[in-house]
Amino acid sequence: FTHLTTLQVLSLAGNRLQRFDDHVFQPLHSLMNLSLSGNILSSLDSEAFAGLAKLQQLDLGSNAFSRVTGECLKVLPELKTLNLSDNPIRVLNKRSFESVSIVELHLNDMRDLLFVDAASFLDLPQLRVMQMHDNPRLTFIDPDAFIQTESLEEVHFQNCHLATLPTSMLKSLPNLQEISFYGNPIRCDCTAQWIREMMS
Repeated sequence: FTHLTTLQVLSLAGNRLQRFDDHVFQPLHSLMNLSLSGNILSSLDSEAFAGLAKLQQLDLGSNAFSRVTGECLKVLPELKTLNLSDNPIRVLNKRSFESVSIVELHLNDMRDLLFVDAASFLDLPQLRVMQMHDNPRLTFIDPDAFIQTESLEEVHFQNCHLATLPTSMLKSLPNLQEISFYGNPIRCDCTAQWIREMMS
């Protein structure tokens, strides 16, 4: 990529890439949109995206990541949209995305995702849209998963396997304007009382 200093959009999707060297994207000073979806990447080093100071959209969907590799995202100061959908991640652990500047996060169609731990989205001050739908094995989201995500305006949990959405979780989201959770086996008990109150 040495001479592509003005390139703004790059798609390497569907190439069965297993790995790439650190700093390989270093010359792409103007790149704003990078798609690496549909490959077989399973890990990324901390300097994988070094040099991409203007990158705003990163698509890592449909790869082989079993965990979130948040360290490599910290070198992307302008990153706004991150897609990690359709990866074999089983658990979102604490501080998975800490101190990343994203505005929109996609974690959809993850067939192995079971639960979301407390503080998984800790310190995402600019996050406004959370897409976490069509995860058929997702049964639990910790009530404290969204600590320090006060800017979050939309959350989408439809078509998962959630039995409850505790009201305490909503207290972490003072600016929430839209929530969708249809297609879940929500229990009709006191933990769901807030749903009735919100709709009345």
